[in-house]
Amino acid sequence: MKNKRRPTTLAFEIVTNGTTKEIKATPFTIVTGETRFRISVNGGPVLIFAYDEGLNRLAKMEEGTPSIPGNIEMEIVKNLPVAQRGMKQAS
Repeated sequence: MKNKRRPTTLAFEIVTNGTTKEIKATPFTIVTGETRFRISVNGGPVLIFAYDEGLNRLAKMEEGTPSIPGNIEMEIVKNLPVAQRGMKQAS
């Protein structure tokens, strides 16, 4: 039996409109090899983020997920690569 490695959850904070939000992001890979992220804001419902070729960046996938304000989505997208780099440097 193949031993699967459990993905590491990234935890970071963003500040929008003077309010701090706790973000938890867990990367996962789909069958095509694409990496997506399960994102939770302040322990709320899980949102899925994936690379959007039309936008040329990570973006929240729309299908059946709760909505979040655009400024929060952009702060998550802006800070997610920074959190990933910090995780790799800590390893």
